[in-house]
Amino acid sequence: AAEAPQMLRANTLHSTPCTERLAWFDTLNVVDGGDFEGSDREEVFAEVQKYVADLVRKGVRFTMVGGDHSVTIPVERGINDAVDEEFGIIHIDAHMDLCEALEGDLLSHGSTERRALELSHVKSLENLYFIGIRSIEPDEFELYKEGNIQVKTAYDCYHEGIEAVAADCIEKMKKFN
Repeated sequence: AAEAPQMLRANTLHSTPCTERLAWFDTLNVVDGGDFEGSDREEVFAEVQKYVADLVRKGVRFTMVGGDHSVTIPVERGINDAVDEEFGIIHIDAHMDLCEALEGDLLSHGSTERRALELSHVKSLENLYFIGIRSIEPDEFELYKEGNIQVKTAYDCYHEGIEAVAADCIEKMKKFN
């Protein structure tokens, strides 16, 4: 995961700006925001959070790639800082990342969506929609048993089809614009 940004940069140099249907998109303006590095996780998280908040306030659409999933925490915090309304999160992953802590770490890769539930503009589990889940941890299972989690498992994606899963996600999450 830590090597992903550099590998994507290297591979992008060899890719033509074309879809598999031969539509050309060379007018797409992509800016590489660089890497966020440091030995102090709190400092790196604060830097990412501020960067994301600035992007969102400017109306810039963005994608962040690399590192472990814990990078999601400052990204979601930055979005929360920048908006004045409730927002939803569509989490596409094999895991829910709803653990209270993983190995005692509240900011772990397995706790990103639990931390999202602490944000002022993420009011409840209804703000989250999970796609592709194939396994959950015991404390996540306790939340799941309560029946408030919007989830399409990997099994659902295969058997219902990704179009049906996407339609359900859109229907349930459209209230968050």
